Amino acid sequence: MLVKEITQKPVLTVPVSQEVTKVALTLRENEVGSAVVTRNKPIGIITETDIVGAVAKK
Repeated sequence: MLVKEITQKPVLTVPVSQEVTKVALTLRENEVGSAVVTRNKPIGIITETDIVGAVAKK
C-alpha cells in the first residue's frame, strides 16, 4: 500500500497568522485531526494534540 492511497485530498491548510480557536473549528468542520501551516509555502503542521496541549498549559 502506498501513502497516496490513504492520503486525504485536498490537504487542509491554515495560515500561520490564524487564531488557534479558528483552526480548531476548521479541523472540526472538516473532520480532520491536523492541518498544514503555511506562510506562502508549507512551514509545519498543527494537530488537535498541539491545540489541546497549548490550552492545557494556560
